[in-house]
Amino acid sequence: MSKMEKEIIKAIKNSGISDKQIQKELSAAKEAFGGFVKNPETLAILLANDHGIPIDAPKKLGTFRSAPEKMDISDISSGMLDKNITTSGFIIQKKKGKTKSGNPKVTLTITNGISTIIVSVFDEAYNTYKALKFDVFDKIRFTGAKIFEFKSDRNDDMIVMLTAGRFTTIEKLNKDIKKVMTEYKEADVGTIAIVYGIVTETNENSYYGCPDCQKKGDAKDGETEFECDCGYSGLPKEYIITNAIVTDGEENIVVTLFPRLGVRAKDISLKPIIAVGKKSDDKLTATAIKAYDMNNIPKKFSEDNEDDEDNEETSEG
Repeated sequence: MSKMEKEIIKAIKNSGISDKQIQKELSAAKEAFGGFVKNPETLAILLANDHGIPIDAPKKLGTFRSAPEKMDISDISSGMLDKNITTSGFIIQKKKGKTKSGNPKVTLTITNGISTIIVSVFDEAYNTYKALKFDVFDKIRFTGAKIFEFKSDRNDDMIVMLTAGRFTTIEKLNKDIKKVMTEYKEADVGTIAIVYGIVTETNENSYYGCPDCQKKGDAKDGETEFECDCGYSGLPKEYIITNAIVTDGEENIVVTLFPRLGVRAKDISLKPIIAVGKKSDDKLTATAIKAYDMNNIPKKFSEDNEDDEDNEETSEG
């Protein structure tokens, strides 16, 4: 504890506040502001001011970031540049990389079951991410992520994403898997949805398509050359589409897996799976999937210890 912090605590104590109460309130302030204070003395100054003890922060302390605003992924949009928020979602994709300075980072795509957003994780937040061993399908909460936007290289659209760095805390959350299928059934057609259940039946269909983009186009068989809209010219390649019937014990849902997922019927047959994708009238077209062994069925799909928060469902794999 620095000399300045000791003097501030002493001033608070002299006003009649017990040591026990001071420590309790400091702990509460630390939990509320997380990594947003740049110096430990700032918490003590905030506490003193709360008790009517006027102590001004010296310039050398700098400023502290305001407590983040809780925001759902679906509510994040262009025009909110630099806004400091708390949000959560299921990881559906992750990609390792490096910052401009050469330090490690990871780029995550997370979803709340309706919308998705990209999160760039670096600095202290990356160290926490690595320590907690996050994976696809895990639910993650960012406290103090910053909204960032930039113009797309392909068009004039603004791309909105989140950055999680020095002042961001991240947590792994859990949620009962029983809620997942209910949320799928209630999801609107065309939205991102999650399926959890046992694969009871599978079948596979094949088609010939472009080796570059996997589109069928005008390809007829594996021996006739064709030209694809993407610019490819030559022989097509055979691809396999897998359809799986997934049950939660009450209802069946068809999940379609396209070739790019690299999953075949033998990989998921009679196994519990978690899949995420776009919901149509009669099926889920999966964008990510994870299968489990029968002797290792997860009791928790994710963990939700958000006391007063509405349950936020999300997904992925």
